[in-house]
Amino acid sequence: MSLKAKFNIKIARPTDYCAVSNMPLINTSAPDSSIDGRVWDSFEETPLMPTYLVAFLVSDLDKLSTADGKLNIWAQKNVIMKTNYTLMLMQSTMEFLEEYTGIKYTLPKLDSVADPCFNGGMENWGLIVYNEWIVLRSYYQVVFLEWNLHSIVVHELAHMWFGNLVTPAWWDDMWLKEGFATYFEFLVNHHLKPDWQMDERFVVNVQQHALIKEEQESHPIIKDIGNPRAANISTYTVYDKAACIIRMMAYFLTHGTFQKGLRKYLKTYAFGVADADDMFKVLDDAQREENILPSGINVKTVMDSWTRQNSFPILHIQRLDGHILITQKAFVTDGEANREKNKLWWVPISYTTSANINFTDTQARVWLRGVPSVKLQENLTDSHWIILNLQVTGFYRVNYDQHTWSLITKYMNTAQFKNIHLLNRAQLLHDAFFFVSHSDLNITTFLDLSVYLIHETEFIPWSTFFTIISVFNRDLFGSDIYDSFRHYVLVLMKKLHESVNYKEQMTDTHMTKVTRFNVLYWACYLGYSPCVKWAAIHYTSWLQNPSSSLLSLDLKTVIYCTAMSYDRNVEWQNLWETSVVHNTSMEMLNILTSMQCSDHLQDIAALARNLTLLETTLEHVELETACHAVRNGLISTNLKVFNKQLNYTQSMAPNLLDSDVNLQERDMSEDDFEYSPLPEEIYRTMKIWLLNFERHNYLS
Repeated sequence: MSLKAKFNIKIARPTDYCAVSNMPLINTSAPDSSIDGRVWDSFEETPLMPTYLVAFLVSDLDKLSTADGKLNIWAQKNVIMKTNYTLMLMQSTMEFLEEYTGIKYTLPKLDSVADPCFNGGMENWGLIVYNEWIVLRSYYQVVFLEWNLHSIVVHELAHMWFGNLVTPAWWDDMWLKEGFATYFEFLVNHHLKPDWQMDERFVVNVQQHALIKEEQESHPIIKDIGNPRAANISTYTVYDKAACIIRMMAYFLTHGTFQKGLRKYLKTYAFGVADADDMFKVLDDAQREENILPSGINVKTVMDSWTRQNSFPILHIQRLDGHILITQKAFVTDGEANREKNKLWWVPISYTTSANINFTDTQARVWLRGVPSVKLQENLTDSHWIILNLQVTGFYRVNYDQHTWSLITKYMNTAQFKNIHLLNRAQLLHDAFFFVSHSDLNITTFLDLSVYLIHETEFIPWSTFFTIISVFNRDLFGSDIYDSFRHYVLVLMKKLHESVNYKEQMTDTHMTKVTRFNVLYWACYLGYSPCVKWAAIHYTSWLQNPSSSLLSLDLKTVIYCTAMSYDRNVEWQNLWETSVVHNTSMEMLNILTSMQCSDHLQDIAALARNLTLLETTLEHVELETACHAVRNGLISTNLKVFNKQLNYTQSMAPNLLDSDVNLQERDMSEDDFEYSPLPEEIYRTMKIWLLNFERHNYLS
């Protein structure tokens, strides 16, 4: 990465093709008879750049451009006009990044290519390449595809500054480009789409995911890499975990000082290379000018503790005569206990108490300065709770003493629960479940806490809970308490379910659509009769007259999945052929992937026969994704079965509308699935709790 050069590129091409490269075209030669009449395109010399960013394209693609011609998208003729939204997104993103960094985009132009054969995205300087499917996602107006489009486009454009303008000195600092590009995915989109709650979704989609990954495989963000070809670089570490550490740094430095430091970093090392120490020094200089960090704390010391060792800290809270003792311990698996126990971090700690609730001041009120513990001089009575890590700005978990957990749980189950920030409500659920999973907290504490969700209508805490119940669903499926578990979840969801109108409105916000999809998916999956009947009505209506359906593809996904789950007689062949005749490849992708929802073991695949239907003129189906879902099959219930005989025959609506649906009616036997039972003690305790909950809470 540290080797940079300037490149002069000339390309010979047929006259009916065009060529593009990193820099603008200078001139085109006359046809050269010595090379079959091809012409030579010559391009401007590039600035100093690493070799991995050099790119060129020779194609017959069409071009769509902004008014000034500086931003262009190249795509096939039959889809070029569908890329207009992506072009506008590129323009608004570039404007934000130029303003935020204080540095104008440094090349004369920026081309983006929608390549139907390319996998993912690549940030070649001046010539970004995307898979065609990514660039076209906004055209289908599917809420998750639109979000994914925004994330990928912003990620690649952020590389124009982080990675291209300033390049990591070596592969061990790859996080300086990938971590920052991931961080900017959310920062930029938070600005472009304020109603998307991107800062909050960072916590549930990136940070919580990274903490879960740390349980499975833990790597330092910076590790010595000799030969990059032989290096095992952990993708989630340099992307997601690094982005979490960057976000934490932005908060403890304050966003203004952080931005000021980044501007200086980019200007100082423009067209060159930098390592982590270079960045830390620039950021430390910026914070010293503003007197941000307490005496004795500098950016390098803090960040070395987060980037050069694996794992993450768990903070344990203990009450001592009205004071609070905070102790840090590294998360370790059983086999690592002795090797990892001495790890310590410099931890910024923000907190609030029920005596003076304030979740808006996220500045660290105290630091764990690389030592095992610190005592808060906070006079806290036995009736007051304390909550750490406000708005979840720090990359750590918090386990409270049992008395504090009880106080928090009691408060969360009052009408005042919204006084606790929605990110901290999500954090409490996520941390409590983690500690239950590692036998550091009683399951009843988590379950008692979760009951507050009966009154919760914000998506962010529910997003966390949906992740948790997917684990419980896997572990309890087929057990003698699965119906009680299902009842518990549906009771908690009732108010949220009622808050989302089944009928889509033109005025629906992005988050309304996201919430509706998740609620209806889980309600239908768990067999909630109103949801299943709604799906049945719309499935029948769609099958009878596909062209008149006004349902979004988001909700069609739920409907197809419900059809596959609950009716033994869905006519797969009719469903498939109707989609081929009347709809788009996107519709077929939805139907293919919905096969994973099927629990009918006698029914999986005329697959090969149906897949041959994709040899049509339809556009860009992500066949690999669909086939992967089908082959792995039955993901949602953790069944590991694939039956090679598939022959759906019809009539979903009568089966679903005549009577309520019960999961026990699904066509399964005990030998047909595997599930991971909970530890016996947790299982017994949970069984008693769920049965008691079921007796006192009815689902109307």
